[in-house]
Amino acid sequence: NGNTDIRSIKSSLRRVLGINRYEDGKNISLASFGFDFTDEGRMLFNENKLRTELSANPDAVMDFFRNSTVMINGKESERSGVFSLVEKELDSLIGLGDSRLKLFEENLTNDDKRLKDERKRNLELLNSRYETMANRFAAYDSQIAKTNSTANHLNMMIEQSIADKKK
Repeated sequence: NGNTDIRSIKSSLRRVLGINRYEDGKNISLASFGFDFTDEGRMLFNENKLRTELSANPDAVMDFFRNSTVMINGKESERSGVFSLVEKELDSLIGLGDSRLKLFEENLTNDDKRLKDERKRNLELLNSRYETMANRFAAYDSQIAKTNSTANHLNMMIEQSIADKKK
């Protein structure tokens, strides 16, 4: 179903763009850096907020947006930045192979072909029925013409008989 596919794509993008991290005792998200979304999903940008954050802590801003190495329980771990997460999600949506949009396109193509085939069959059926009805009406017209001819002939015979009796 097309609507389900579109909602799924919208949901996955919102999930990736809505990432929240808890660092240094505060929640960090795109909104922390001046990026926000309307209810319709349109992105808004507050340049002053981003400049303020870049001035205060440029490393934290870069670490949020790009991949970075972090220490978790004494172990180094690679943490994906927002750009990597968005890139990965977009690849799953529009990349080659089994991307969601590719599958959506294939579904639409299959639906289009199926509907065209169904339309063709229905037109053929409709034309066949029209031809059958046209043949029936032609046969009825022929029967009516024969009946009218017989009635006219009978009427002429009656008028001739009446005329002969008057003489």
